[in-house]
Amino acid sequence: MSPMRIVGRNDELAVVGHGIDAVARGHRRLIVVRGEPGIGKTRLLGALRERAASRGFAVLHGHATELERDQPFAAVVDAFGAHLDELPALSDPDMSTSAAARWQLYRSVADQFDLLGRRDPVALVLDDVHWADPVTLELLEHLIRRPPRHAHLLAVALRSGTVVDRLLDAQRATGGGGTLIDLAPLDRDSAEELMADMPVAERDRIFHESGGNPMLVEEMARFGPGRAIPGSIAAFVQVELDRAPPVACALIQAGAVLGDPFDVDMARVVAGLDTGAALSGLDDLLQRALLRTTEDFRE
Repeated sequence: MSPMRIVGRNDELAVVGHGIDAVARGHRRLIVVRGEPGIGKTRLLGALRERAASRGFAVLHGHATELERDQPFAAVVDAFGAHLDELPALSDPDMSTSAAARWQLYRSVADQFDLLGRRDPVALVLDDVHWADPVTLELLEHLIRRPPRHAHLLAVALRSGTVVDRLLDAQRATGGGGTLIDLAPLDRDSAEELMADMPVAERDRIFHESGGNPMLVEEMARFGPGRAIPGSIAAFVQVELDRAPPVACALIQAGAVLGDPFDVDMARVVAGLDTGAALSGLDDLLQRALLRTTEDFRE
């Protein structure tokens, strides 16, 4: 699939630009991009990297994956790449076992930031941080609480949850400059840019069924009118379902039986779940963008 176009994100791009400008003037900044799957986090980080590079930043880019959640520092190793010779401990699988050794490593990473930052500002850009391993998160908190001395930008993208809360709590504790960008679904005018030359009825259907999620809008528009659900979307949903806990799967399966839209309490009864389990499953499904709340009700 071709890279997703950025539409309807002028305000967010302006925030990114202000952050880059601040670092170029010698400040330190944290940018956290938060949103559901497919909402455009990766694309916004791509624009951030391009803009930072055009301003002469040294850009370090890495991204966490679910398959590497047990691999210490995987995303950071990915980011530092050519600079790993100066930080060999990042590749040491035993580094995560000693708190003292980790603290020394974190200071070494900060020192490497400062070494790189003597000539140019540094941008460390990490995507899908919700999949990062625990010691990577600890490193990020350390860089926020005890930041490198030279100007730098730390930009991360992730889904809602405890990880983003930890990073923002660390930032608030320092009183430093930080920005949270919450990516919302596209409005109709912005979504229209991804559905050019399609019949009005088809654009209405796509926007309603996608909920304004840009990945879904673009895929459904690319697949053409009157067709079954694109395989890429079906695969995405299946992956998210495979990751979801059993109570969430039971709830959404019950909802599928009841039809769209469905009443959560009725789905809970059909699935044989108590209220607490159903609410937990509902939160998980909303976070994974597998469900959306609606004001529509059946008669």
